[in-house]
Amino acid sequence: MQEECIFCKIIGKKIPVALVYEDEDALAFLDINPIAKGHTLVIPKKHYENLLVIEQSDLNALMETVQRISISIVKTTGAEGFNVLQNNGEVSGQGIPHVHFHIIPRFKDDNVPIGNAPRGKYEENEIQKIVEMIRNGIPERKVEKVNEESKEVEKEKPKEKSKKRSSKETYWIRRELDLA
Repeated sequence: MQEECIFCKIIGKKIPVALVYEDEDALAFLDINPIAKGHTLVIPKKHYENLLVIEQSDLNALMETVQRISISIVKTTGAEGFNVLQNNGEVSGQGIPHVHFHIIPRFKDDNVPIGNAPRGKYEENEIQKIVEMIRNGIPERKVEKVNEESKEVEKEKPKEKSKKRSSKETYWIRRELDLA
């Protein structure tokens, strides 16, 4: 727990919040400066600076909480949709260096610019280069499975690399993405 982290202070009950939900792993509370009424933050009780360092089991538990809180927000606010936002690093808009998810109820004609950001296009031949770079940088899964019969832990084998697409397949994917 970082002493200067405001979310850790909230978890430690040093700062009051409009608490929506709490269990042994997570806390959910209303954002003090909401984008929409019902805008809620969901945070893990363990301090993790960003999504890159959170333990998989803690992320799984946190995402279950995000889903449950989202269901309640949509039902109780009458929202027609919602955004789940999660920023990593100051440049992305992460104001507090503690993993947190924003759940923002959305309504027709609410004029909230989230999801309506200007979109760009890839340069010719750029898309395949970026796809390959990302594919090659994906770390192996950390998931461990317990073999119930022997109670041994088996490491999951990495998935085989996907086959190279034909130019015809690439053409249709590019058309689908409006990149042709």
